[in-house]
Amino acid sequence: MLTLSVVLVLIFAGILIQSLNIGRLFKPPYTSETTPLSLTGNDLKWSPLDITLYSNLSWGNYNSYRFHYGIGGSGWGGTLVNQTEQNQLSSHSRATIVTPVGESVGSYWLNLSIMDSTGDGFFGVGDQVIFEGMPHLNDTVYVVALHIIGGGGASEYSFAIHDGKFYSWASNTLNSIAPWWAT
Repeated sequence: MLTLSVVLVLIFAGILIQSLNIGRLFKPPYTSETTPLSLTGNDLKWSPLDITLYSNLSWGNYNSYRFHYGIGGSGWGGTLVNQTEQNQLSSHSRATIVTPVGESVGSYWLNLSIMDSTGDGFFGVGDQVIFEGMPHLNDTVYVVALHIIGGGGASEYSFAIHDGKFYSWASNTLNSIAPWWAT
């Protein structure tokens, strides 16, 4: 009789957990993968750490890249650097440039900072593309992407913050039929 009571309690608990979907309380709210993204304060950093993470991107100089940063398909975009800035990043010594990208709601400015650790002018291991100064809202999915102009592929990642924890994953939300990098 005791065994039957224990079995019935376990069956009832299982049915209750299943019907109330209590398991979702322990499931992370977003996918989380190994990506080249990290978040420090309000700054989103894209740092190539390993060539295998960039199979979609041919390594190129900075002024051959276009970027997108925003929520879904809306946000900011453009060429990472102009020719003058490319020359600064190709100085054969560590170089950093900072470019204002745009203003957001609440008078926050988004700046794009490029740090070339070797001064070779190419986006590679040890370098960083940093989107600075934009506060990120909890439970809002942001999209960041890079594409090499004239081919070479694109890499796109989504990220979100939930209760102070940073989640990022490879995504494919931006328009590639009428490519975002062509506008």
